[in-house]
Amino acid sequence: MQNRSVLVIDDDPSSLALARSTLEFLGLTRIQTATNGAEGIRRFDRMQPRPDLVILDLFMPEMDAIETMAKLGERRYLGGVILATGGDTSIMDTASELAQIRDHLNVLGAYPKPLQAEQIQQALLSLYAHGPNQS
Repeated sequence: MQNRSVLVIDDDPSSLALARSTLEFLGLTRIQTATNGAEGIRRFDRMQPRPDLVILDLFMPEMDAIETMAKLGERRYLGGVILATGGDTSIMDTASELAQIRDHLNVLGAYPKPLQAEQIQQALLSLYAHGPNQS
């Protein structure tokens, strides 16, 4: 998994730090972070190749996950997406379904924060079991 790249978009600095340390624990070294959806899309656009996985906080200022997923869909992103939230989890299923149906994204999971290493690892294994198709 070392050669896999991940983009983490979260407005909470402690969540970003925890996600980075969890990803490093899993052996991932190509990690980019952004503190809101707009910054995340700018980083996404500069990443070559595209990230294998985007971990996305559901509730953020400036551009929330719903808007960010729409932008990823416009870019025909084919990697995996994990949604996470430290807030109300009742909207997670709806956001996940919207991303899959409207934006044609590959949502690998929707979890409350903090994300566990096992959740990320399972998402990556699921992604690569089907042979990733980068955009």
